[in-house]
Amino acid sequence: PPAPPPAPPPAPPPAPPPAVAAADELPIGAIAGGAAAGGAAIVAVLVALRCAWQRKRAPGSLTSFRSPLSKELPVCKWQESKGYACFLSHYKAECASTARLLHGYLQSILGVDIFLDSSNLSDLRLLFDEGLLKSDVLVLLLTAEYLSRPWCLLEVWEAHCNGIPVLPVKITPVHGQRGFDEARARQQLDVEARASVALETALDVSALATITAYLAAQTPPVSMREFKAGLSSAMGLGSSGGSSSSMLSFDPCASDRLMLAATQGLCEKMAGLTGRQLAWAFPTPPRPAGGCTRSSERPSVRPSVRRHSTSARSRRLSSRDGGVYALFISYHRAESGPDARLLQGALEEALSRDTRGRQQQAVFLDATDATEISAILSALEASRAVVLLLTLRVLERPWV
Repeated sequence: PPAPPPAPPPAPPPAPPPAVAAADELPIGAIAGGAAAGGAAIVAVLVALRCAWQRKRAPGSLTSFRSPLSKELPVCKWQESKGYACFLSHYKAECASTARLLHGYLQSILGVDIFLDSSNLSDLRLLFDEGLLKSDVLVLLLTAEYLSRPWCLLEVWEAHCNGIPVLPVKITPVHGQRGFDEARARQQLDVEARASVALETALDVSALATITAYLAAQTPPVSMREFKAGLSSAMGLGSSGGSSSSMLSFDPCASDRLMLAATQGLCEKMAGLTGRQLAWAFPTPPRPAGGCTRSSERPSVRPSVRRHSTSARSRRLSSRDGGVYALFISYHRAESGPDARLLQGALEEALSRDTRGRQQQAVFLDATDATEISAILSALEASRAVVLLLTLRVLERPWV
């Protein structure tokens, strides 16, 4: 038989991988850790720069909501402050719109920052250090349940402890709501009051726990008796404090002229509490036809609001808009006055961004543009659409 074929030679063993010198080894873990640490450092630097910019931003960089009424406001120079001309303390569920409205008015008038926690604060722990303690005045927007809010009470207490002037302002309630009860507040803050009317009884369990824990953490700890005495003194509600007739008031549903006067009075009171003198400059009325101004036509010493007629609006707006006003806001002023004012400004701002080179489009609101029903109906006929603000009793209003 034929011989079997020879077996194939064995395969050579695989060559070992080349050895890597110790000096050539790449420290991957160290590089990854260093990159993470470097990224964290960069983020920390950016955050620090952002915080520093927010704390030291120039007056010209104010970023607040501007109402259409802002261009009609008088202006004055608020002298150098700690950071904010005032801190607006308020109960959001009762006067959030009023606080935003007043925030825009005050910044337009004074030209400096006004602290409003819904606009300036993202961390409640910084409420005092970055807000209240950097404000010249604490302005209390007093509504029915203001004294039931623990952080509102603690803001007043911190202002009292740090020598920051406190300016109480009674907010006129909208239709159907209760307002701030000064007599009830005096009873609640009276250290000798009966337990049934004392502040401790009026607070709910959570609010009372927040306040007592905060006071217990102070050095030395603060008693509730000391706390109430400090609040009463700061708010002028002691037995020898001022009366309701001497307390400022602000009606967010009032006419333009009354709101301008109330805002100007608030600025004057803030200046008095801080030893400042305000020099006012008022909007100059338009010159008569021909460009001549008679000697008797001087700027008024009181803030005035220009009433735009339909023809004046027509001249300013392009005829291709299809109407004098882009929108007409119909509302119950006593129920949604501040909300309507805020909405008017927001709508005009949004419409102006979408004009694509055309002139700014106007939104009609009777509190701003007219007081006679004939003028209001003329504006309605010249509007392209109606925005109806639905509140509890809006359909009970005959003109709505």
